Amino acid sequence: MRIMLLIDFGSTFTKGVMIDLEGEEVIAKASVSSTVDRDVRLGLSELLVELRGQTSDRLVKNAPKLACSSAAGGLRMVVIGLVPELTVEAGRKAACNAGAKVIGSIAGVMDDPALLQLAALKPDLILLSGGTDGGNKEVIISNAVLLAGTQINVPVIIAGNKNAVRECRGALEKMGKAVVVTENVMPSVNCLHIEPARETIRRVFIDRIAKAKGINTVQNQVALLMPTPNAVLQAVAILAQGTPEEEGLGELLVIDVGGATTDVYSAGAGMPTMTNVILKGLPEPFVKRTVEGDLGVRHNALSIVELVGMTQLLKDAGFSSAEGKRVMEYCQTLPPEQLPREAWEFEVDSGLAKAAVRLGVERHVGSLKLAYIPGAGETFIQTGKDLRGLKTIIGTGGPVIFAKEPCAILNEAVFDPRTPHLLKPAQPRFMLDKTYILYALGLLSGQYPHRALHLAKKNLQLMHCP
Repeated sequence: MRIMLLIDFGSTFTKGVMIDLEGEEVIAKASVSSTVDRDVRLGLSELLVELRGQTSDRLVKNAPKLACSSAAGGLRMVVIGLVPELTVEAGRKAACNAGAKVIGSIAGVMDDPALLQLAALKPDLILLSGGTDGGNKEVIISNAVLLAGTQINVPVIIAGNKNAVRECRGALEKMGKAVVVTENVMPSVNCLHIEPARETIRRVFIDRIAKAKGINTVQNQVALLMPTPNAVLQAVAILAQGTPEEEGLGELLVIDVGGATTDVYSAGAGMPTMTNVILKGLPEPFVKRTVEGDLGVRHNALSIVELVGMTQLLKDAGFSSAEGKRVMEYCQTLPPEQLPREAWEFEVDSGLAKAAVRLGVERHVGSLKLAYIPGAGETFIQTGKDLRGLKTIIGTGGPVIFAKEPCAILNEAVFDPRTPHLLKPAQPRFMLDKTYILYALGLLSGQYPHRALHLAKKNLQLMHCP
């Protein structure tokens, strides 16, 4: 047997999957409470003990170990650009697709309030964009100079007008800032070019951010490759598009409901499906991720209550209004690492997950707005992806995997005729990542894409929903 151990250092749990590459089978899996806030080595040690109990000391010791991480707040980024709908949005797409959590964005020349806001956000990384190649360079240079004069001491990735790079880099490095240069995220108007920035963000995460968060203390045992959302994104891409040897599943949507965030991934072109539609905004990447930091069912349970209201949460959970006080107390006092124990707690988690899926997918998909254009008559303006024709939705994350009725949760991602402007999948099938293997397959896909695709198809469970 050729065994690999694939690990996710998560915000709430540290998870591990052992895979037999030759047999293309999962031979062991375990999950323990995350200890990154204390010492990541403790959680890793506990995880390895669990896996030894299912296999053997020899197999666990000798298995090559690859890892990803979303722990210690994940990769917190701020994007700075010129125009909100252009270079700022391009930077956001690059950051999200790299597995980052975009905690703020700033457009135009920064003023004192913007600099104070930036410092208060305490990012791990800043993406400095602005201007097409050969276009405006004054704004990005001004922002580099302003940034250089602050006490903010995190890496800065320059991904803007190539004609301004030398001056931006010089200003920042003169003041001792760590600078990495990559290609412009928008080299010409409405031209999205995020792959180089995405790879740069991943590299900076491994080289610098993991060390700052203490995750590097296990690098003598484990090869840390990327942020966890980036691993899932890789799995989504290969699962949808396949390999040269084998077809994938086609266009799909993956919803990962977690304790800290809800992440939504789509693999699909999302182009208009009607003739009287005009696209607005930047082109969307074929494989896209959005992250919702206010929709984690543990760390952000109260945020979900605030967003949907207690009446709607009780309805989602199947409770009467009389249960409102008990549900609120549960959401207020719930430890992030605690799993539901009683039947009613599972129902509350289900209600929170339904709300997270509904809101997360609504924010991810495109939308239509009716407009009247002289000479053309009634026309729809489409922003974002039209995913109504997408045929597969995959659910992952503990609140979905362990739910009594996962179909009911995933059904919140389906097109609703009451909100026809939201372009959600109309008639999809549901699949479940029952073994929580998607992150592992993303880690595996770099070296063994064909085996990763096979393992995905073998382990994803097709749901037969009423």
